[in-house]
Amino acid sequence: MVADGKIIQGMAGCRNFERGGCFITAHDPTNGKELWRVHTIAQDGGEGNSWNGVPVEERFGASAWMSGAYDPDQKTIYYGTGNSYALIPKVYPTSKNLRTNNDALYTNSTLAIDPDKGVLKWYFQHLPADIWDLDYGFERMLIDLPIDGVLTQQVITSGKPAIIESLDRTNGRWLWSRDTVPQNIVLSIDPKTGRKTINPAMFPQPDGKATTHCPSDPGGRAWPASAYDPRTQMLYMPLNEFCSNEDGGLAAGPNSDGRIGRIDAINLKTKATVWSNHQRAPMTSALLSTGGGLLFAGDLDRYFRAYDSQTGKPLWQMRTNSVVNSFPITYSVNGRQYVAVVVGAGSTLPRQLASLTEEIPNQSPGTVLWVFALPDAKSSH
Repeated sequence: MVADGKIIQGMAGCRNFERGGCFITAHDPTNGKELWRVHTIAQDGGEGNSWNGVPVEERFGASAWMSGAYDPDQKTIYYGTGNSYALIPKVYPTSKNLRTNNDALYTNSTLAIDPDKGVLKWYFQHLPADIWDLDYGFERMLIDLPIDGVLTQQVITSGKPAIIESLDRTNGRWLWSRDTVPQNIVLSIDPKTGRKTINPAMFPQPDGKATTHCPSDPGGRAWPASAYDPRTQMLYMPLNEFCSNEDGGLAAGPNSDGRIGRIDAINLKTKATVWSNHQRAPMTSALLSTGGGLLFAGDLDRYFRAYDSQTGKPLWQMRTNSVVNSFPITYSVNGRQYVAVVVGAGSTLPRQLASLTEEIPNQSPGTVLWVFALPDAKSSH
């Protein structure tokens, strides 16, 4: 993204080859020169002591693999980071020599960065020492809403556990959270600090027995982004309900009715669910809300739909040639509005989710761009 006159880019894929983890850089737009670099994994000393003694060169991950957000009033960039890798043998070597400094900063965190100096202003870690691949590297939404009658500048996000969390974007103070899909990883969240208490049954077991955790990777929500409508003050989330099974694959959760996919509309002022649509096919696209009161979404069963954003009622649908697997956009040309979306099975998300609904046929990975025009004033349909 472009912020403060600089091109800001996050690094991803730091699994086994980028020693010391990923980073975020700023570049001069005229010549590409790197202006600063912020590491997404804490280095030696201070917060770097949160890796259970693992040397910096053996720390990997914390990918910044989604675009950040920029607040020009705060003059702050907000980025999310993903989990680390090889945490079980390194941060959790054995139960008997487990130390207390194993948070593995700055994995699964919100990072607030000064775009002028390239320094970390503050951070908040949403899920320390993640061994379940439940990233928090997704979009950060900058939303101003009242809390106890006081208008508060918030940065709102959710990770793969699909727990919505809000921070004060001026200082990183944790404000509130809200569960969405069934999950058994987090037992409780401290109402003052936001620190999570993890279910001890979800940690590696001494006998090596597999754990069944909900949700499993790829998450109750994954990279497909939520949408926010400031007119309705509603957050629209693409969700999926499932767990891991004993073989490490995916399975429907306990007491599941077989409807994997969900779209939830949540009023962020009251925290109440306004409507929730459940369906058999998993959700695979980001959501797009429009000023005309529409919400667009796509799924594994190739359907691209428009909903009434106030009620959740489906208004229109088109079955495409493949999985709707991207971020829909809208734009106008000569006064006419268009909606565009890319379809194709070329990512791991639909391939993983497809194991939950075997009756939905796999589609070819060929990629197609679909563009729809909204009716013009002269059209009758």
